[in-house]
Amino acid sequence: MKRIQHYATYLQGGAGGAAVRIFEGLKSELQVGDKSPKDWEFEFFCRQDQELSVDESRHFIPNDSFFARTLPRRLNRKSYKQAAEHYHQHLKNRPADYEAFSPARLYEPTALNRTRELGLIHLHWVAFLVDYLSFFKSVPSSVPLVWTLHDMNAFTGGCHYSAGCEKYKTGCGNCFQLDNPHSTDLSAVARAQKKKAFANRDITIVTPCQWLTGLARESQMFSPNSRFETIHYGLDTSRFFPLDKQDAKAKLGLAPDKTTLLFGAADLSVKRKGWSRLLDALCSLPSAKELNCVIFGGGDIPEDDLAQLKSRMDVHLTGFIDNDEAKRNVYSAGDLFVLPSLEDNQPQTGLESMACGTPVVAYDTGGISEFVLHGKTGLLASIDSRESLAKQINWLVQDRDTQQSFGQNARDLIVAQFEIQTQSEKYIKLYDSLLTGQNTSLGKAA
Repeated sequence: MKRIQHYATYLQGGAGGAAVRIFEGLKSELQVGDKSPKDWEFEFFCRQDQELSVDESRHFIPNDSFFARTLPRRLNRKSYKQAAEHYHQHLKNRPADYEAFSPARLYEPTALNRTRELGLIHLHWVAFLVDYLSFFKSVPSSVPLVWTLHDMNAFTGGCHYSAGCEKYKTGCGNCFQLDNPHSTDLSAVARAQKKKAFANRDITIVTPCQWLTGLARESQMFSPNSRFETIHYGLDTSRFFPLDKQDAKAKLGLAPDKTTLLFGAADLSVKRKGWSRLLDALCSLPSAKELNCVIFGGGDIPEDDLAQLKSRMDVHLTGFIDNDEAKRNVYSAGDLFVLPSLEDNQPQTGLESMACGTPVVAYDTGGISEFVLHGKTGLLASIDSRESLAKQINWLVQDRDTQQSFGQNARDLIVAQFEIQTQSEKYIKLYDSLLTGQNTSLGKAA
């Protein structure tokens, strides 16, 4: 039995949810697929502070079960204390709308527990979970490493999105995302530590979109023998599918004759998710009184912003939605989903909306254009123009026939290219090639 171990810091949020879907999709495919059963055993490990349900606890195990804590701490105590001080020194006064900035070193070493035989290790979003230098050193060279990147953090000096900065390609430092930036700040130190940790490791880097694959290659952070693959995120389209739009609106208490706009994110307050741009666009729309706006997700939107928007249209706040049934109803109630991210990988809110037959209006940035196909599954706006987003939203608001046509195209695309079974099959093929020593490329994602 070959043990396949998955590691992710969190089970929730965009990256955590994507990791769980990959894991569960693989298990389901091997159990009920029409191919021969694989001699693989799957385990998923996360941070100890994660809340696990009874069902999840059979598969998701807190970190004390898989990290050995026997490294000589006395020899490392000073360096780890310095790492902690360095981290807090640079991050204590960052703006609230910045997202995580994670170090390469933690407060104590993390090493793989070698008492259990391993076939393959699959990493996901592991910031604040593993200490790079000690963890990668502890993994035997005979164990293949797969790393699904959900953002840029693996190859930067700590940021998860660089906001256009390209220093990660040559050497970080003087980072504008830090307090007290200088040439040897936290970003410079962390990038150097990561590069050292990766130097002698052949890692298979997987990303959900060609955009992120390209950035990972260009970073030159990984060893020359590392492999790069693109595998789209997968959705279970038996969980995300269109409901009757009027019934869905009625469940949310929405006026049935008004066009409903959707906006959602795991953390609405993060600047990168584009709330301020969206507010400008919505407040400039003509006939806004004929619109509903449904906002869902965690984080807070400024009260003044909400008051401004409510003076223009009906606004409904759902809070954070943590189950597929409720998400399905919200997406189905929408006539269009607005995705104003200024930088993003392959945001699952957009995929989920399209799976429920609701087209997307988004900025043409990151990996978004790989599923929001302009003029087919939605509309793309120029990120360089603040007026462009309002123009594209207004176009779709005014054309009900196009809304329905784009919605059907969106659903068809998700079923054809983003079905969870398709994702699982590609990962199974990848695992097979690594476990048998055959370095066969999966080819580019469609």
